[in-house]
Formats: sequence, C-alpha cells, structure tokens
Amino acid sequence: MAISVHVHIVGLNRSLSATEASIVSRVIRPLSRIPGLTTRTNIVLVRPEGAIANPRSGESGFVETTVPESLSSLPVTYLDQSVLASRAQAPAASLLSLGDAYRDRGKSIEFALIYMLALSHSAQMMKETADVAIVLRPDVRIAGRLWIRWRVFSLAIKSRIGRPEIYTPAWGSFGGVNDRFAMMSGQIAQPYLGRFQHVDAWIEQGRPFDSEKFLASSVRGLTIRRSVYTPMFRIRIGGRVEQADLRFFQTNAPVARLRDLLVKAARITRSALFKGSREN
Repeated sequence: MAISVHVHIVGLNRSLSATEASIVSRVIRPLSRIPGLTTRTNIVLVRPEGAIANPRSGESGFVETTVPESLSSLPVTYLDQSVLASRAQAPAASLLSLGDAYRDRGKSIEFALIYMLALSHSAQMMKETADVAIVLRPDVRIAGRLWIRWRVFSLAIKSRIGRPEIYTPAWGSFGGVNDRFAMMSGQIAQPYLGRFQHVDAWIEQGRPFDSEKFLASSVRGLTIRRSVYTPMFRIRIGGRVEQADLRFFQTNAPVARLRDLLVKAARITRSALFKGSREN
C-alpha cells in the first residue's frame, strides 16, 4: 500500500554537524528505501541573536549557521528567535508566576514555548495529513536502530483503521511524555505539533510548567506507546554529549524492556485488586 510520511526536524541548530549522520542513517535513508513510501521532510531551525548561554546545562556559544551537505537538499526554514520570543513573552511570564521547576529564572520555560511555536510552524507548512509523522530535534544523536520500517507500517495501518497511536521513548518521561522524539499516526500530528494552543488551559489549572507533563496533558486521551528504547543523546554546542542522557542507558534495552513490562503488569494488578476491594 502507498504510505505518506512527514518528517519534522525542529529546534536549535546546536550541533547538526555532529548529529546529521545519525539522522540520515537512522531516519532519512531507511525511509527512502521503503517501497511505495512517499516522504516529505521539513527542517525548521530557530535562529538566535548572537551567542546563547544556558546556566542550567552549562552550555554557551554560537549555534551552527549552516546545514550539513547530506541534508542540504531538504527544505530549510529559519525562524528568528526574537520574533518567537515576543509571542512567548506573555504566556512565559504567566507560567513563571506559577513556579519555576527548572530554577533558571524562566529561561527553560521561555525556550520550551519558543520550541512549541516552531513545531506549530512546521505543522502549518504541511497542508495535508500524512499516514505517519516523525518528529525529532536537530541536536539529538540517534545511537541505535529505530526499527523504522516496522514502526511506519504499524502506525500507517493504525491510522487507516482509525486507531491512531504515538510511539515515544521509554526513557526520559519525567512523569509525562518524552518530547525529544516521536513517531505517530498522522491524525495525531496536529495535537502533538500544535500543543502551544493548550498553554492557556494549563495556566488556568495553576500548575507549575513542566514540558513532559505538559505534552502528556496535550495528548491526553490518545494511545501513547512508550516503546522506543533506542539510545539518543543530546549534543550540545561544540559537540559535547549531555552527560545526563548517558544515565538513561546504563541498563541495556532488553533488560529495561522486561523491567518496564513487569512494572506495568504490577501496576495493572494493583489497579484490579484495588477496584475489586472497592466493589466488595
């Protein structure tokens, strides 16, 4: 069957020179080799004014200004961070008034909103709904196989039969949904990419902002499979690997998958027992 896939590569170009090989070998090239598949890719890069400084991550310096040759044939859109920041200013102030979970005077909150605005822009560029959508950041190195052919076919079938799903990393959820990578049935792309529209509703709840919990709230009611165990690492300016990401993969994938299945089974059992005790 003919399948259409949209790929959204969105964020700051901190380190595409260090991540492009993995993006091409794990996503772009495998998709191009699937018979009957049509792929459209958007690269949307946020362009800051001058150097950036992030005390929370210890990162500082200038982002990259060019796209590597292996990705140069793909359409690239640059968004000025200052323009996005002006749109994010008011909601960022409202969210900061509810608490600063990141403890960096609202910098992380502001950039989370800027990132969501860039995602919305990428979504608006895709006029039609694809069977499958893939969302990834340009500063994330994919360090293992994604089993992308199987996942694309599975998601496309779920899309066609009206049972859309989203696959996200099993790690780095922090009580919500990991927002660094996702594969989803096409119908889910709009609520996923357009989640900025839910910011006002979050503010009305009076909850301190957390990007993973906010994403979980935005896609509530949809079927989420936290089933991607592929190692992925953020690459900071200058090629530095984010050390915090390495800790997620101290346990190998098969053992981690078995652990998570046992935890899920225990959670279901406890829920059933609790429900039974209440009925009695």
